[in-house]
Amino acid sequence: MNARLQGRFGLGLDPLQARLVHAALVELPWRTVHALVARLEEWMAHPGAPFALDADELALVLEALANLPYRRVHGLIASLRGQLAAVDGGQP
Repeated sequence: MNARLQGRFGLGLDPLQARLVHAALVELPWRTVHALVARLEEWMAHPGAPFALDADELALVLEALANLPYRRVHGLIASLRGQLAAVDGGQP
């Protein structure tokens, strides 16, 4: 997936994955992530539908996850890659 991501995305996160995304996000400068963290916390309190975010927010999530050790995030990265490939019409 080399093209720039556009639009909105719904991430299917289990509770452990959501906590990992939260832990990664709070390590970034607060002014850049505070609104996204607040929405994620609200979603975590009442999960149901996939967590919705736009391309810029998804980029923040990926940036945050990239800062964590691979052993902590490899399963989540594989899940996200699969979800994004499905959105992209099955293109890897």
